[in-house]
Amino acid sequence: MSDYQFGQIVELKSGSPMMTLNSIDGDEAICRWFSGEKLNEYRFPLVGLIPTDTRSLSDDLLQYLIQGPSELHVGQMVTLMSGGPRMIVKSNDGADVLCLWFSGKKPTEKTFPVTSLIPTEVKPLSDRQLQDHIDGANETGT
Repeated sequence: MSDYQFGQIVELKSGSPMMTLNSIDGDEAICRWFSGEKLNEYRFPLVGLIPTDTRSLSDDLLQYLIQGPSELHVGQMVTLMSGGPRMIVKSNDGADVLCLWFSGKKPTEKTFPVTSLIPTEVKPLSDRQLQDHIDGANETGT
């Protein structure tokens, strides 16, 4: 049994963007993260992942995690805990949330575990981590 939780923010031990753990299948984790507006999903071996250092997270997100997830409503703006574009909640069955966002000029829909989403008013990254992320994106030209 894994100590990981759905919605947890993880990284590869060797270094990677912050990713949201979407599900676990045996000894693999299915993780999601955004590159700009593009949603990425990949299976990683659990042994290759580590939880994201909480010093990278904003005080807003830490407080949100302590309080527990709030109910997300249709029409509410949300984002993945690991970051990404703002999305609109299209439906919520209590466990899974269907979200809608634009990827380029194309509307995109995807279902996420409710525990992997946060309201957009909760800032996910610390100011330092956000600046490092922006600097890294500027260096790669993305």
